[in-house]
Amino acid sequence: MERNYTTQMDAARRGILTPELETVARKEQMRPEELMPLVAEGKVAIPANRLHSCLDAQGIGSMLRTKINVNLGVSRDCKDYDVEMEKVRSAVSMGAEAIMDLSSHGNTQPFRQKLTHECPVMIGTVPVYDSVIHYQRDLATLTAQDFVDVVRLHAEDGVDFVTLHCGITRKTIEQIRKHKRKMNIVSRGGSLVFAWMCMTGNENPFYEHFDEILDICEEHDVTISLGDACRPGCLADATDVCQIDEEKVAIGTLQISSKSLARNLNHCEKAVLFGATLGTGVDRLIARTSLTDMANAVVLQACAAAMLEEFCDEKQFEIGEELEKEGLYLRPRFSPGYGDFDIGFQKSFMQMLDCAKAIGLTMTESFMMTPTKSVTAVIGASRIKERCPIAGCEVCDKKECIYRR
Repeated sequence: MERNYTTQMDAARRGILTPELETVARKEQMRPEELMPLVAEGKVAIPANRLHSCLDAQGIGSMLRTKINVNLGVSRDCKDYDVEMEKVRSAVSMGAEAIMDLSSHGNTQPFRQKLTHECPVMIGTVPVYDSVIHYQRDLATLTAQDFVDVVRLHAEDGVDFVTLHCGITRKTIEQIRKHKRKMNIVSRGGSLVFAWMCMTGNENPFYEHFDEILDICEEHDVTISLGDACRPGCLADATDVCQIDEEKVAIGTLQISSKSLARNLNHCEKAVLFGATLGTGVDRLIARTSLTDMANAVVLQACAAAMLEEFCDEKQFEIGEELEKEGLYLRPRFSPGYGDFDIGFQKSFMQMLDCAKAIGLTMTESFMMTPTKSVTAVIGASRIKERCPIAGCEVCDKKECIYRR
């Protein structure tokens, strides 16, 4: 049957029910119409290379069962592919849903092709491991295009997902040199990319040529798993500047390190900076009331907070209507102080919006806003049309929860 879509996500966004999505829905005991929006939004991935003809598709992500992955592969110390294939059969028979081929010695392609021709579970690889042994040359002699071509080779061999270490850049190298680690870079893929950049003086090829890699993955429907090149090897290195550098969000000239914000802005093309206040009159009324009637002052505090949220909701709705004319849809407001989004960015947002002049909003040295009934926030805008009520919690993905966003 001819495919009129590129990837599982593309099909879901077009409302096309693929055999793979239908298989995953059955396994997860979900209706296809429940699963399809999750795939369209990128909350569920179905790694399914179009050349992996014997694949029994699985889904990974929100609202789905946890999947078991088994790492294996030949090395200089263990070179027997028959032994590795026996491991594959044992893993599949015991219920593994994915095999990660981490082979780092010899001619890896026949084993990789055997996996995608005979193994029904998802197959993943780390192309950077294969780069040196594929070309049989010293690491320093490889070009950026050599690395990209290995990604293409793995995609053409039928692998369903690839781990790429894109986040480590030339800037990260400078940070590592300035801030010495106890255990250096412990990621094998990260250390190979780091070494190549140091030897050649070039930028990370997986970062620099990411658009070309995306085209390759789209052509073959390969899922990308972003490898954590700077993961810590000990507690002393946890969340150091090198690791955090991989988790930054850029808004204008601001570089924000926040996993929570990055998750909220995933797939967003634009970000709206938002500031609002009820003014000093409300603060004075609450202060005056607290002198004579504390109970009423508490009620006023709650009413003012609710009124501010209602005002913000109204303004966000107006902004959303305008952006929808461009085919963009708003995400929930996300304010500094939520999750790991540092509250100190309130001050930067207020400066960018010129809040002091525009609405009389300032901030103290202890990060208290004046007037107090005020808010700043980031609102992402994405081309993915998804259910996005303004109020509610987004700590977990339980759809049945009445407090869910």
